[in-house]
Amino acid sequence: MAIPYCDVHERLFDPRRHAWITWSRMYVEMVQGLCDRLAAEHIACDDYKVPPTFCDRCAHIARQAVDAHMEPGDSSR
Repeated sequence: MAIPYCDVHERLFDPRRHAWITWSRMYVEMVQGLCDRLAAEHIACDDYKVPPTFCDRCAHIARQAVDAHMEPGDSSR
């Protein structure tokens, strides 16, 4: 199970809450280190990866940038 993480805003996606939560990079590295140790001991932890991705804040900022460059009345969206 991959757990998406946004490096820009230090937010982790919590699938149980279906929400982005603040989670520092230090915690991500700590959990990833634990998973690496478990994998080295042949304890299944390979499914838990933390891939970098963009969070909802990134999407909102991108949407604002696109909207700022759209001309009023432009229906090409």
